[in-house]
Amino acid sequence: MNPYMKALWILLLIVAGYFILPHSMPILLALVTAIILEPVVKLLQRGLRMKRIYAVILSFTSFLLVFGGLLFFITTRIVIEVVELSQWLPRVVIDMADPVREWVAQMQAYFAALPPSSAQNLQATLNKTFASLNDLTITLLNGLVGLISSLPNLMVVTVVYIVALFLFSLDLPALAKKFLELFTAETQPKIRIVLENLNRAIIGFLQAQILISFLTYDLVLIGLWVLGVKYALAVALFIIIVDVLPVLGTGAVIVPWAGYAFVTGNNSLGVGLLILYVVIIVFRRIIEPKILGNSLGISALATLISMYLGFMVLGFVGLIAGPALVILYQAFRDAGFFKIRIKL
Repeated sequence: MNPYMKALWILLLIVAGYFILPHSMPILLALVTAIILEPVVKLLQRGLRMKRIYAVILSFTSFLLVFGGLLFFITTRIVIEVVELSQWLPRVVIDMADPVREWVAQMQAYFAALPPSSAQNLQATLNKTFASLNDLTITLLNGLVGLISSLPNLMVVTVVYIVALFLFSLDLPALAKKFLELFTAETQPKIRIVLENLNRAIIGFLQAQILISFLTYDLVLIGLWVLGVKYALAVALFIIIVDVLPVLGTGAVIVPWAGYAFVTGNNSLGVGLLILYVVIIVFRRIIEPKILGNSLGISALATLISMYLGFMVLGFVGLIAGPALVILYQAFRDAGFFKIRIKL
């Protein structure tokens, strides 16, 4: 093929991918899930001498039962928590009324003792703080409304994901063969090595995340037990579920909880929760690069640097995208696509 035509095709593919990929996430996720389930399908085929269609049906059904059960558990817990929260919030407002009144009285006395210019500056700062809190509340409410309004689309996306997962699982060997046929006979072994390395990296990443969540759960549970929190097992599980969700993290639960403890006068619990939060952050920053590095087959230093650079460039998405790019580069390098040698 003419080099210019090849460059044009590559450019067209990049442009098409830019517009199509954002709307193809459920299909891509289904493909990744099918690749992850493929070892189970092969194990059933070899161990139980099943035909592929029956092995796919069994693994697919088992996955849906586990995934659906987990989703049902999380959904019911959220509904229960929301109902309990609606009953608990009025009591919280009543409990907070006296401390807030005392705080306002103290601030008024403090303002009266300040010079007029200092009092005005402090008042302006407080007004900005309250305005920011108000904006944050409005943003959270708008986000909740948006989440509720997106439920019909979420149902469609879920159905597409489930159907695509079954079809990908059923035809994965044929799809892999057709994909390899796009390359020359000389290149096919290299592509096969890349795919095997990527498959191993995806499974390793999931194993690493499960291990990190398990260790974090143990740390949170021990911390809550030390602080004498009731229902520590359930509370720690809820915190870890929130921690798994993108962007939120453990701070989405612990920090507001600590703030509530301070407002209601339970300073020891508030300080303890903040200390626990700091310990969790430090603990994760120490173990994440090491565990991810071991599971993904890259060094802890490379994992740390890629996570940091990814976070600085792409935000929270970069924490995954950074190591993913390193893994992709390493997979192509191991397959012999890159042969960089520096000669001075």
